[in-house]
Amino acid sequence: MFEDNYGFVLAIALRYMKSRPEAEEALNDTFLKCFDHLEKFNPDCAWQPWLGKITVNTCIDRLRAKKRLPSLVALSSIAEPRVADDDFVPDLDQNLLSVIQKLPTRYRTVFNLYVFEEYKHQEIADVLGISVGTSKSNYARAKAILKKKMHRPTKGLASIWALSTQLF
Repeated sequence: MFEDNYGFVLAIALRYMKSRPEAEEALNDTFLKCFDHLEKFNPDCAWQPWLGKITVNTCIDRLRAKKRLPSLVALSSIAEPRVADDDFVPDLDQNLLSVIQKLPTRYRTVFNLYVFEEYKHQEIADVLGISVGTSKSNYARAKAILKKKMHRPTKGLASIWALSTQLF
């Protein structure tokens, strides 16, 4: 289980955490949580969406613990991820990953939840304890920083998503 899902969990953790060592700590915490709560896994459901949700929650918990995020709503309120059983979860290009990791935490968290986890701004606002407007603003600022750092013209979510998928 660990070896088969190491890359999947690390790819998610790297998007949320600022460095590889922080991401590896989150990865370790994720697998500990999985083993501790294995009885809660429904074998009729896909494994990776469940593991992905735990990874996202673990990363947000770690950011919150470091006071990088304000005290937020309980993570149990996070919606189930929208991943099909046959979805492929690619690794990010190192250049794009590096730029995402350098985003300020509040921008990086909103960007990841919106683009990669496909949360709506209302869901992000509920999870992070911010307003919908703040979620949209943080997302727009993250896109602007990515556009500038990647030196590529982008217009809207479709272009950011296209940029990120081109680099996979």
